[in-house]
Amino acid sequence: MEETRFRENKKLDDTTRKNGRNTAPTELEQRLTVSREQQAEESSFSVAKSYLVDNFAKQASKLRRVGQINDSDEQMKNIKPLASRFTEIRENLQHSLQAEAFTELERDQLRVLYDTGIAFFNYVSTEMKLFRRFHGVQFKAGTDLSLVTASETQQQLAQFLITRAREASDAAAKETGEVRYLEDTIFPLLHTMAVQALGQERGTHLYNGTYTGVYGLAAAYLMYSDASLNSYEKSFKVFFPSPYLDALEQTDLILFDDSDISESVREEIKRALEQGIAKDYDAINSLSPEAKKYIYKIQLKTRYNGGAELTEQDKKDRERFLSSRCHSKGFDKGDFVVFNYNTAREIIAAARKE
Repeated sequence: MEETRFRENKKLDDTTRKNGRNTAPTELEQRLTVSREQQAEESSFSVAKSYLVDNFAKQASKLRRVGQINDSDEQMKNIKPLASRFTEIRENLQHSLQAEAFTELERDQLRVLYDTGIAFFNYVSTEMKLFRRFHGVQFKAGTDLSLVTASETQQQLAQFLITRAREASDAAAKETGEVRYLEDTIFPLLHTMAVQALGQERGTHLYNGTYTGVYGLAAAYLMYSDASLNSYEKSFKVFFPSPYLDALEQTDLILFDDSDISESVREEIKRALEQGIAKDYDAINSLSPEAKKYIYKIQLKTRYNGGAELTEQDKKDRERFLSSRCHSKGFDKGDFVVFNYNTAREIIAAARKE
């Protein structure tokens, strides 16, 4: 499936490289060696993190130069080295994850940083109309490519806000008691990438739109997870749908009300959710009528300025979503939610104090 191929373009695994690889030290190994020889306070984790941050920023800058080329053949000629460079970065990181004494937490976070950087690069490249050239993939008919990459990026970023994952600390941070979170590294990197690729004005606009949407998505996730925060007064199991389902239907969240439900229906929904997130984006819509009674589809809109009340356009969008994406597909329950950015931040901040 195209979706699987799309995901495989970015996911970093920890497989061993071929035995015949070049045995010369990789770029990252050289950085780590220099750091140790200089007895720097930076940990191996911090050196590897800086390596990824530096290289993603450079790749975004190169992407901008490719986007400024008008000749399609020349554009392709310049895209190939850019794609090859990502392969080198990935292999550098994979090798060091195996060869260096990283903790499991550090390994996991370096993979997350790589995957998130790739996802955002994919999103930016769609905005520049370069994604298909860069990856050579074709997408499903009727799918807005930009919406697919935007959805996946926002889902990944929302998880940082939801989990509030602490970043693995280096020695200096441990001495001062400084606490850093993954979002403290990732959000500034994405802003830099957007500006490097698109220029100050356009890049900042794209980043701000993404950032605002991520806060709304995370806040909605937390709101529907807590009965005291939503109008249904239920604590749902909340899921991110496949980016394809989001792009096709504008369904941002799937809620599962697992109270008072038979075991057979529970298993049916569980299988559909697993398939819908990983493989078959339409699995949710293929549930039995009985199972659909326990599923709610949610569409979100987050505004940086202004209130959360519905405008006339919002009301039309809400009616369209409930009619064509919920009721016509057999779902009686759905919601269209408008967040103010500050309200979204308050919900997230309150959840973090618990």
